[in-house]
Amino acid sequence: MPESQWVLVITANQQILYSPEQTAATQQALPSFTVAVTELIA
Repeated sequence: MPESQWVLVITANQQILYSPEQTAATQQALPSFTVAVTELIA
């Protein structure tokens, strides 16, 4: 498990950094899909 527990999303148009307390949401694919960062790291 990464020590920082941060999730970095990089696309051609933007870079988004999510902390463990946040919920990541899709920007273009799968409209309305969200997932808690802690669930991604688990």
